[in-house]
Amino acid sequence: MADFIFIIVAVGIALALLIRVLVTVYHVWNNRPVNVELIPANDSKHAGEVNLGPYVDILSKQFPETVDN
Repeated sequence: MADFIFIIVAVGIALALLIRVLVTVYHVWNNRPVNVELIPANDSKHAGEVNLGPYVDILSKQFPETVDN
């Protein structure tokens, strides 16, 4: 008789743990992170519209022997 009660208690604890795990999985699944795209709008310019003069000047001052003006 004691063995039967022990088996019932063990099955009850196992079911309670299983239900707890399933509830936790359900909550985690509903609260998973949403992928947000952090790329700004495509405001690209054509290559002819970009002025690289200041950047070339800075580079030519840093590397005078490798960059010619």
